[in-house]
Amino acid sequence: WFTAAKDGKTHYAVYMLQEGKSLPAQISWTTNLPKKEVRLVSNGKKLKTKVKDGKVTVTLPAGLPQQSVAMEIK
Repeated sequence: WFTAAKDGKTHYAVYMLQEGKSLPAQISWTTNLPKKEVRLVSNGKKLKTKVKDGKVTVTLPAGLPQQSVAMEIK
């Protein structure tokens, strides 16, 4: 899911983890391309991000809790 702050400048991606599933090592999407970086909302950590042919792929760090993840797209 995607959402934006009221100012329209900050965008967020939310990956909803399905019950009984594990968090993937990478998450990809094809809209809301970052101009600068992608960071975890929970701790501000910058994520390894690759943008190629209109597809964004972020690599999640090992050891994250097995729960939904919110990312800030800058």
